[in-house]
Parts: sequence; structure tokens; C-alpha cells
Amino acid sequence: MNKQKKQFVVVVILMAVCIIGYFGVGKFYKNQEEKESENKEATAITAFELKDYEKIAFNYIANGTSITLTKDSDGKWHDSSDASVNISKDSVETDMLAKLVSVTADEKIAKKDDISQYGFTIDDNGNVIAETNTIALTDEDNTTYTLYIGKENPYDTSKYYMMVEGDDNIYLVDSDIQTAFSKNVSDITETTTEAATQESTEAQTEEITDEAEARTN
Repeated sequence: MNKQKKQFVVVVILMAVCIIGYFGVGKFYKNQEEKESENKEATAITAFELKDYEKIAFNYIANGTSITLTKDSDGKWHDSSDASVNISKDSVETDMLAKLVSVTADEKIAKKDDISQYGFTIDDNGNVIAETNTIALTDEDNTTYTLYIGKENPYDTSKYYMMVEGDDNIYLVDSDIQTAFSKNVSDITETTTEAATQESTEAQTEEITDEAEARTN
């Protein structure tokens, strides 16, 4: 009889452990889901307006590329170091700037004392120095917005750490932004076909305008 009681007590204890473990694990995952949900709600980064930007500068450290692009009064982009080079409008506005219109980070990491592990350092003047790339966008009011691309995520090479000027948080974002701004001038130079298409479009626009003015007169 004593043996049966002991076995019964052991079974009860095991059941209690299992029940506690079940609810404990459930609570853990619930807390994790709530935390992830909270992060997702808080990690949408302010959208950028393409039409407002007159100048783009990016410094891709890995291949030593430092490029500054400026837009003229006709809306055409040029390499500031060689104004004769016509930069592809599609490359700049569709392939590059469009990547910044809506940026949602997978994770937001609150301000850290040591940001070097994410690929950032602070210089003597308090400026952020990024390990991979620095992207500066200047609008028509001459206001500059800067993004800093740090290290590649060691667990997922499709992600990079990013900081935004004026924001102490670190964001984990898709590599699309880094890929878009890791180009040489030759990669974004207007092709002969594209130039011909642009000229044709401009000619058609002028023709339509002339016809409209003729009707008015």
C-alpha cells in the first residue's frame, strides 16, 4: 500500500511539473509575441519624398566609392565631379530613391553605449561614422537627411544595421537599401537607348504644348 501511495505521489508531482512547464512555456511565447508585435509597430521609418531631393551623396566604404549626384532645373541628374555625365533618372529615382520611400525595420534596438558591434562609431565631434555606407539626401530647402549603414547582420546576410541622423536607435533593415547605394557612376549612367527615349518624350511634350498654344491663339 505504501508503495502505491509513493507511486501516486510521484505521478502527481510529474503532472504538476508538466502543467507548470506548459503554462510557463506558453507565457514565454506570449511575451515574445507581444514584444515582437511592439517592435514591429515601432519600427516604421519616416518615408522620404522623391520629388523634394536635389542632391544625393553616398560613400560606399567597401569599394571606395564616393559619389555626389545633383539634379538640374530640367530634372536631370548629373555626377558632380563630371557635369557632362548624364545620370539615368530611372536608376536614381526608381532603383535608388524608391528604396527609401517606405522602410520598415525588422527590429529596433534601443540606444546602446557600445554601437561598434553594429558597425558604427562616434567621432570627436559627435558624428556617426558608418562601417559600410553613408547616404545623405539634400532637399530643395537645403536640408540634409543622413542614413548610416553599419555591419551586415551575422545571422542573416540579407539584413544590415542602419541608423538615421538625429535618432539614437539602431534598426535592422533589408539589404535592398545597401544594394541600391553600392554603385559606381558607370552603373547609373544613362544609356544611349534611354537618352533617345527621353529626347523623344521631350519632343512629343513640346509638340503637344505647341499645338495647344496654337489652338489658344
